Amino acid sequence: MGIRKSTMAMREDEWLTINNAINRLVRSGKWNDLYLMHAERGANHRMHGSMSGEVGYARFLYWHRAYLIECESALKEIDSNINIPYWDWLNSRTVPSGLSHMPIRGVSRNRGIIDFTNEAEIARVMSQDSFDDFVFELEVYPHNNGHNWVGGIMSHPMDSPTDPLFYMHHANIDRIWSDWQALQGNENKKPITTKNDSLLDPWKDKWNIDNIHKISDLAEYSYEYGSVVSRV
Repeated sequence: MGIRKSTMAMREDEWLTINNAINRLVRSGKWNDLYLMHAERGANHRMHGSMSGEVGYARFLYWHRAYLIECESALKEIDSNINIPYWDWLNSRTVPSGLSHMPIRGVSRNRGIIDFTNEAEIARVMSQDSFDDFVFELEVYPHNNGHNWVGGIMSHPMDSPTDPLFYMHHANIDRIWSDWQALQGNENKKPITTKNDSLLDPWKDKWNIDNIHKISDLAEYSYEYGSVVSRV
């Protein structure tokens, strides 16, 4: 089972490994292919509530969980030890320093101190009792505001996966969801969807809302999140 670490727990050699792998994906064109999975407006995967309404909120967490797995799998083809780290905004209050070595040209990011979320907001997100309320709070506030705070290509909803920080931002979204799922009574809470909406295109034959629901039950794709690293 893979362990997704906090960016604060990443060693310099681990950043270098990811940097080199992403550079290879860029050169091969695979990075662009991954970006296009998210960016293809014609396909309209309906994976954002702010764009697709109720069905987008229903699919948001599940679709992006699948998307992270697909990216992680591409990185693992280069080095099987790679797992996407998560950007823990509450403890890592700036853009992770390891990203300064990332090979994507033309990416600009906010260099300030995070002000788009705080402990009270995340506590409110985690306190939601229903899946619908939880996903709304998570997508609309720390997710959307985080993209906008970073700026640059990250502030463009469909094009943001060009920036490697996208995957670390969404890994934290996924981590918060997995923590919420672990709370008593939340394990089996899912959105109500039609059969077609539950299929996570463009991977309809591989991922759906039911089979990607638990990160510990994904066979070779299973993973868990490492401990939070507190600020010094």
